[in-house]
Amino acid sequence: MKKIIFLLLISFSLTSFNANDIKTQLIGEWIGEDKGEIGKMVFQKNGYAYFEFQNKIFGGESFEMNGKKGSMKYVIDDRKNPFNVDLIISVEGTQMKQTQYCIGRFINKSKLQFAMGFEGERTKDFDNENSIIFNKNN
Repeated sequence: MKKIIFLLLISFSLTSFNANDIKTQLIGEWIGEDKGEIGKMVFQKNGYAYFEFQNKIFGGESFEMNGKKGSMKYVIDDRKNPFNVDLIISVEGTQMKQTQYCIGRFINKSKLQFAMGFEGERTKDFDNENSIIFNKNN
């Protein structure tokens, strides 16, 4: 009986470690290609994220959109499989907050499949239209 309890405790602690590992593993620079275009997605330790595409940055602690300053944070729910990622865009000086609902899964430690939902919905699956494979750059 003690062996069974010991094994259960070990399996629960390993599960907890893996959940925290998702957040840690996501931090960094990810490079992906979509329809021949190369883009970058960066998750920072401080909770901000940004995209870089065609030498333009969207997101992060401070960026400009339509003449207004904004920021983009991310929140991860690693209790789901695939894990949920919410990208929260705020515009300075306004009450505007917009959330882009996404999902992700690691193919391996340096390869991430990421999908965005559209029209305020979180996609449940990865397909050719909504997902992209990113490779970790650092």
